[in-house]
Amino acid sequence: MLYDHRMRGVYLVVLAGCWGTSSKGPAKPDPKQGLFAITQAACGPIDEHTPGTLAALRHAFVGFDVKPMNDDGTLEYRVFKGEELLLYVVPDDDGSIFNVHAMSGKVVVSGREWRVGAPFQGAAQLTQCECWGQNPTCWKQGEHVAVNFARECGDLAGGDQRMMRVLDGITVQRIVWSPKPFGVGLHQETGDDPPPPPDEDRD
Repeated sequence: MLYDHRMRGVYLVVLAGCWGTSSKGPAKPDPKQGLFAITQAACGPIDEHTPGTLAALRHAFVGFDVKPMNDDGTLEYRVFKGEELLLYVVPDDDGSIFNVHAMSGKVVVSGREWRVGAPFQGAAQLTQCECWGQNPTCWKQGEHVAVNFARECGDLAGGDQRMMRVLDGITVQRIVWSPKPFGVGLHQETGDDPPPPPDEDRD
């Protein structure tokens, strides 16, 4: 799996920049726009105060199927709507939420046209990219939302905004929300692939 806490570095805590409103708490999107909305403060019904436990996540995602999965020794909680994997939550060692990976276009980003499976627009807003596995993941320093792209990393690792211009039009592979802002130091990094599609072990 990608970008969990097995190989993470250390966050340098910076003040979180915000776009849109500064409201806190669970996001409540228009159903026509998506099942969940990601904001600076929350990913759908969960925020920085939500425990990264199965009980807490099942309580938050009422009406959805939340399944614990062990991916190569790393625990994650996958949230399904029917057979569709919407997102997965990676818990931290202290029982909090480490980060959340949106895997479906039914999860939207409030105030931005960033959606899984859609062409990306907004490269000028990005300030940093890291290579997670085989794909670049990029964000604006101090914000809580990152974008993972369906292309090879190439020369994108780093903060050269001229290189990031090529990302406009590239398909969004995943959206990542972190309770802590993406800062200027090292971040958690793994290196493999997104979770496989659900199969018969989803009982």
